[in-house]
Amino acid sequence: MRGLCYKELSSDRHVCIKGQNFYQNIHSSKMVLVIEEIARFLDCSVRSLAGHLDNPQTRVCVLTKFLDRKVRTTYLNKDFERKTFRFGGLTQKGANRIRAYGRLRRPYNISIAQHFYTRHRIQLKNPYLNCVIEHRPWAKDRFYPIELLEFVDDEIEKLPSLSSEFSDKAKFSPPDSPEIFMDKEFEDEMEIYRGDLSQG
Repeated sequence: MRGLCYKELSSDRHVCIKGQNFYQNIHSSKMVLVIEEIARFLDCSVRSLAGHLDNPQTRVCVLTKFLDRKVRTTYLNKDFERKTFRFGGLTQKGANRIRAYGRLRRPYNISIAQHFYTRHRIQLKNPYLNCVIEHRPWAKDRFYPIELLEFVDDEIEKLPSLSSEFSDKAKFSPPDSPEIFMDKEFEDEMEIYRGDLSQG
């Protein structure tokens, strides 16, 4: 649809439709940003969060705490909807170092951070931070920048099978095991994204 632009949500939701501005108050429930909640859990600032998440053991702690939590995007997709899904994992690298379109080389490929700017005109404030993974059983995984997500108030119950399986692997697998983190291929220090960015 032509003439549409999308902006990230903050305390108010700002949507521009064909030159007209609409504001929708979303104060019905307090927004708990994923980036702030993880920083609070690690007792660090958002600015220093990337350094902490570089440590594989720290990522394991974060996954143990937040795996299967219900999260929601803070921006609107092309259908003016906010996507809700379960916290399925963390990428090893930041959104600025994950290739959005598989094995394609530059100039035909861009990072996930660049994808969100070209697709939504959302310039990430922390492009070096990890992405949250949405695991989909019968489809490709999807990645979302950590700063564009919030936790949903009506937190779903954790899946016993997935949580217990992760706990076992965290005990017996090495920190960088592809069983815990997505098995990516690397080239020029860029992480290749093999998922589907149709949501972005």
